[in-house]
Amino acid sequence: MTTLVDIEKTAMALPEDERAQLASVLLCSLPSVLYDEDKGVAEAL
Repeated sequence: MTTLVDIEKTAMALPEDERAQLASVLLCSLPSVLYDEDKGVAEAL
C-alpha cells in the first residue's frame, strides 16, 4: 500500500511546473476554511 511518504517522495521528484500544478489541484480540492456566510459581520459586532 502506498504511504504518504511515498507520495511525497514521488511528488518532490516531479519538475517544478508539474509540482505547482499538483499543488493547485490539491489546494482546490480542500474546503474553503475562511468562508463566512455573513462575510465577517458577526465578528465585527
